[in-house]
Amino acid sequence: MTTFTYTKPTVGGSEDTWGDTLNANWDAVAAFIGPLDSTELAVLDGITASTAELNLLHNVTASTAELNLLDGVPLTTDLSYVDGVTSAIQDQIDNIPAPPELTQVQVEDDTSTVFGQVSGQRLAQAVAINAPADQGFTESFGGTGSEGYTVFPNGLIMQWGRTGTLSGDTTITLPIAFPNAHITGVASPSQSGALTGNVSAYYVVLSLTQCRITHDASGNSDSSPVGWIAIGY
Repeated sequence: MTTFTYTKPTVGGSEDTWGDTLNANWDAVAAFIGPLDSTELAVLDGITASTAELNLLHNVTASTAELNLLDGVPLTTDLSYVDGVTSAIQDQIDNIPAPPELTQVQVEDDTSTVFGQVSGQRLAQAVAINAPADQGFTESFGGTGSEGYTVFPNGLIMQWGRTGTLSGDTTITLPIAFPNAHITGVASPSQSGALTGNVSAYYVVLSLTQCRITHDASGNSDSSPVGWIAIGY
């Protein structure tokens, strides 16, 4: 900021010297103030800002019209929101991420259909929660002659297996325990060759963890493996 300087009249100098010095000082004041008129200077009347606060305007390159945009701003607090902003405000506004694209979804029940919009991210999260890996199935598949089970998304559990060559009955311990109920099961003779005589197999529920398989035969086919399936939840 330009510093105003002036020349003091010489003590004891002549009236002409004093007059020249004073006139030169007034000319310097006029040049320093520039085109300000009394109306513009009157704006400063009653100002309460300190010199330090006014000096914040030093090197401000905004035009008068741009500064006039602050006219009517009620609080210093409002202006302080931009304190520390180092980039153009418009640039920051332009860089605000766009909201996620919304996808229309349809929700139906027995009585109504509801349409709404949801972001792709939220939709993916909902699908992940309600349909975990493998669509919610839990399974352990055994090979031929082995035991296995699968847990359906609704909680239903199916278990299966095959006995060795059986004549009479045997107790089977299931691959996993049914958490709530061992509902029922089926059994069937399993033999690769031709069967002769009367052959049947029975399934009896014993507990949440066990069943009894019975092989009943008369004639030549008095023993064979028995395949079984257990149902529960």
